[in-house]
Amino acid sequence: MKNSSLHVFAAILFCFILKITAAPKPPQPQSIPPPVGVIDASIDEQKSILLASGILLGGFFIIKRMKL
Repeated sequence: MKNSSLHVFAAILFCFILKITAAPKPPQPQSIPPPVGVIDASIDEQKSILLASGILLGGFFIIKRMKL
């Protein structure tokens, strides 16, 4: 049972790594430059990295709790 959980976790991790390393989409041409002082602080492009790190952190805590 423990071994199959590890295989599922490894498969999900592998899928996220493939998604992250895929070629990015080319940027859209901008006709008007952004105003001065506006900071683009969106996380839209890094959602997969954020999700993968959350899954890894959750897996770490689950494994740590199982060992106790």
